[in-house]
Amino acid sequence: MADQVTIVGAQQRFKKTPAGEIPVDWEASSVGSLARELVNGGTPDTKAEAYWRGDIPWITGADFSKQKVIAARRHITQEAVRSSTTNVLPKGSILIVTRTGVGKLAIAPFDLAISQDITGLIPDTNRVHPEYLFWALNMLVPQLKATHQGTSINGVLRSDLEAFALPLPPKQEQKKIAEILSAIEASIEKAAAAAQATRKLKQGLIQEVFVRMPRQYGWKMSSIGDCTSINVEALGEATPPDSRFRYIDISSVDNRGTISEMREVVFKAAPSRARRVVRSGDILVSTVRPYLMAFTKIDDAPENLIASTGFAVLNPKLMVDGDFLYQFIRSDRFVNFLVERMTGSNYPAVNAGDVAMCPIPLPELGEQRAIGQRLLAVDRAILQSEAACERMEVLKEGLMQVLLTGKVRV
Repeated sequence: MADQVTIVGAQQRFKKTPAGEIPVDWEASSVGSLARELVNGGTPDTKAEAYWRGDIPWITGADFSKQKVIAARRHITQEAVRSSTTNVLPKGSILIVTRTGVGKLAIAPFDLAISQDITGLIPDTNRVHPEYLFWALNMLVPQLKATHQGTSINGVLRSDLEAFALPLPPKQEQKKIAEILSAIEASIEKAAAAAQATRKLKQGLIQEVFVRMPRQYGWKMSSIGDCTSINVEALGEATPPDSRFRYIDISSVDNRGTISEMREVVFKAAPSRARRVVRSGDILVSTVRPYLMAFTKIDDAPENLIASTGFAVLNPKLMVDGDFLYQFIRSDRFVNFLVERMTGSNYPAVNAGDVAMCPIPLPELGEQRAIGQRLLAVDRAILQSEAACERMEVLKEGLMQVLLTGKVRV
């Protein structure tokens, strides 16, 4: 890939166009001029059951994910096509969601029919490489959304879509740009598939450890309350008002256990919920909407770390390994136990007593440590795959900015 890229030197000249500043040897072309045909969609009569027993894939904006068509959930007949405003588009057409979910894009992976939420674009392959057109249209997504929000109609007008200007390099350069961006996208998909496979492995291991093994080996049962101390320390009203500390609230913890932010606050200006004292080795369990799994383990706590009272702070006793306990906290067995005990419709929550009551199977301490380390290793593999995806997404976005504007030539 790298040997296809040429950094533009000072000799490169640009011109101002409706598509922005582009190299002098590029064109600015409207979306409409790059289409052999723009095609509307529609929905066959949903009461005519016979229409929905065919073999023609029919999609809506809900069938898009990450700028791809993930699947066709429904299929229609030729009669349904003839009797409605839907149209069948050939494989390789560009699909643009111009109503509900404006900004979603995809290349048709097979011949398919479309709903009224989608505009189909059949590229004029004499002028534009289809995959280049797809990537160039991705750069238009913010404008499509802005156009949609700025109108009183439900969607982007065909005339507005046709008028949008795109940078158009020579055909051979279009092909190379598309190849580079598509190669990065394929690498992202490969890393995402690896992360998904590892997540499935983790699910299987969790099931093995916390469901089958306790029965098979007769592990003793304990409870979270017996093997931890809960909410041991809290800031009192006598805390000096100018005391500074790092604060974690529930919104700072995602469902992977990653903490996005520990903000520094002063006690006198701190939220009233900033009271739980946290030490290294503690486990934070969100008691608010526990199904969101805002749970995390603090391995290396900074000085003066405070958490929201929306967390139950668990300090493991000597009878339980902290990593083993944390993996149990993240299991369906624990989450379902809390969900069954939630109260409140607008602010569903449990209390520390509910957390304490949850049963936990405990093998010998040495086995706990081995299990905890094994599951942590799987977690690290998942995080590495996800981090690789995120890095490549950043790379892709950066390359789109420079390749599709001619700042970098190929």
